[in-house]
Amino acid sequence: MLFTRYLILVLNLFLITNLWANTTLSIQSYQYDWQQVRPLYTLEKGQEAYPAVIQKYTHTYEYFYNESGKLKVIELVHKIIRVNNQEAIQEYSKIHIPIAGAKVLKIKARAINQDGEITNLRDEEQIKELSKSQGEVAYKIFAVEGVKKGGEIEFFYMLELDYQISGKLVLQSEIPSHNVNFEIISPESLTFDTKSYNGLTKGKFKNNHYKGKNLFSLQSSEIPALERQELFNYEAHLQRVHFRLARKKDVIYPLLTWDDIALGMSKVIYTDNDKRTTKALLGLVNRILPPNYEQWTQEMKIKAIDNYLKSYIRKENVANPNFENIQSIITNQYANELGIIKLYTQLFELLNIDHQLVLTSNKQVHTFDSDFEIGR
Repeated sequence: MLFTRYLILVLNLFLITNLWANTTLSIQSYQYDWQQVRPLYTLEKGQEAYPAVIQKYTHTYEYFYNESGKLKVIELVHKIIRVNNQEAIQEYSKIHIPIAGAKVLKIKARAINQDGEITNLRDEEQIKELSKSQGEVAYKIFAVEGVKKGGEIEFFYMLELDYQISGKLVLQSEIPSHNVNFEIISPESLTFDTKSYNGLTKGKFKNNHYKGKNLFSLQSSEIPALERQELFNYEAHLQRVHFRLARKKDVIYPLLTWDDIALGMSKVIYTDNDKRTTKALLGLVNRILPPNYEQWTQEMKIKAIDNYLKSYIRKENVANPNFENIQSIITNQYANELGIIKLYTQLFELLNIDHQLVLTSNKQVHTFDSDFEIGR
């Protein structure tokens, strides 16, 4: 969401002191590895009817301070997927790892078949990169070779990222999952609030579980498959967990409410323009509206602006100041989500069009929870 960066700016003030105490603590994720030699997992009765079954899913975020005292996070993902037919092999053997803004620390993958045959990901040559339109590498992609019906696809990766102050993780899908484990490991000075949705079990928080580190752990032996249905907001009904940074040391953050977040967003979006920006906006108005536009109703002006911006301004998912600068957007005709919203509101302000910003969520992804503020 747009206000994630606003939250980071506000909460970062609380995170820049006392950083060095945790830099020497061991990172638990570095010690994680898959079982080198193991049998296949037993398939539960009746689950051979599914195209695939997730036999193990581990997802961990570990927060730590690096040698420069900056708060970072290690993301660790480990999945084992049983494939029951050829279509599942085609679908699940292709692995996409999102790496935008990340440092890749480790990638491992293999196929284990019923006859005991193991095919490992050979080397880096098998891993390709997929870039966004602006040239930023978005994914590492590769195919797990040697997979046979009734076998398992196993992959494991570790990334280093800038820290998240909030987020969510969806743990349910169209196929059943077993041995699901989600963890947040953090320095003892940091704790998190979490909330589970759609019947997902609640996790447990353990203070100083590791030496100088806290642990939030959510475990489920089985998460059932959720079948897609017509006229059904599928994603919104998936079991998921939301999390947010809540405390540093013994101080409870003055946690931002939705009203605080909305106010912060309005300060970012409604800014005083210099003469060049105002001139660029007036030039854009002259391209969108006819000379007699003052005789138009507000609805007519809004429709004309909406049609023009949707036709000529290309949206890019890029965190770049040029994609949020009004002059650059008008000149180059591309913007990110924040830039497009700023352009709409600046035009509405210039033309005295009544409007109001509304902060909500995409109900097709998840419903708006007024009691639990998160950054996305």
